Amino acid sequence: MKRLVLFVVALVFAFCTTVMAADKPAAAPAAAEPAKVMAILHYPALMPTVEALRAYTEKWVPFFENKIPGLIDKTWATNEKTNRGASVYHFEDMASAEAWFNSDIQKDFRAKNYATLEILDVGAVAFKRPLKHR
Repeated sequence: MKRLVLFVVALVFAFCTTVMAADKPAAAPAAAEPAKVMAILHYPALMPTVEALRAYTEKWVPFFENKIPGLIDKTWATNEKTNRGASVYHFEDMASAEAWFNSDIQKDFRAKNYATLEILDVGAVAFKRPLKHR
């Protein structure tokens, strides 16, 4: 008899909580973050080694930090074996990416370096600090 009472109490509790949950309005969804945009440029390597690329790009860091609205992050890359390079950009929105890639300086760079451009309207995650230090 004791088990039957416990079973009935559990059943009533489950029913009541289901009904109470159904009566409550659904929680408002969390505000969505603005979409991030990632762009990838491919081109012949700017410098033959990673060390040379680091030295070359150091002078450009202040420009990219201060002169390109909406730019979150930029990474330069080089492949010493294939002599190919790439740049990966993260922007706050598509308008910022389009403004940069339609600028004269960027069009000139792509023309001189036979660069290809791919813009991805994706939910990219960019960290402002390196994930690993080497």
